[in-house]
Amino acid sequence: MCGLNLYAQSPAPLIQNVAGRKAISLNGEWHYLVDQDDDGISRRYYLNGKPYGNRDFVEYGFNAAPTLHVPGDWNFQRPELQFYEGTVWYQKTFDYHARPGTRVFLYFGAANYRTRVWLNEKPLCEHEGGFTPFNCDATSALNDGANVVIVSVNDTRRPGDIPAMTPDWFNYGGLTRDVMLLEMPANFIQQYSVQLDRANPRRIVGWIRPAAGAQAASIRIPELKLSANATADRKVCFAFP
Repeated sequence: MCGLNLYAQSPAPLIQNVAGRKAISLNGEWHYLVDQDDDGISRRYYLNGKPYGNRDFVEYGFNAAPTLHVPGDWNFQRPELQFYEGTVWYQKTFDYHARPGTRVFLYFGAANYRTRVWLNEKPLCEHEGGFTPFNCDATSALNDGANVVIVSVNDTRRPGDIPAMTPDWFNYGGLTRDVMLLEMPANFIQQYSVQLDRANPRRIVGWIRPAAGAQAASIRIPELKLSANATADRKVCFAFP
């Protein structure tokens, strides 16, 4: 990352089976600021109210700002935001104590529509799309103790977006699904698939994608008394005849 390229990072590959992972909820009340002029980047809202350059003051502050409940849209939590389309900045403070050998991801169930994420003033990732989850690798940005996450969400409709400009559509905005920290071991199963073979329904096929490089995998279906071992670089494929 060079200069002020603050949000060029892509989300980490999506972690599957979130309900089965160790998670710490960040749901609840988040402070927010409305950014009607969309100049929060130039005003450095991601610094959480800290002066910068030769300035010894700031013109805003999250700590005294009102709150929105997450998950939820902003439209029906504040009357003045019911028909607002634009950028809203969210801020949440939380404590976290890292454990050795643990990777931590900041997970968003959905945010409508364009989202940029900072953790402790460090840019994590950006995501576009209002109906899909995404997660950012937060391991290196987390403090041992107090932390602050700041999220910019913009729901302005544009030609080519979904929804487009013309359909009869109420445009919800905000952090509309759960936000959580996912704690993972250094290596873990990132995604997987198990299904019947389309060409032979008596055969089970699947794949496992580990978070780290070449890995050996042992796959078992105890109920069917089936097991297999496989090794691959980025994806472990398997089949039960």
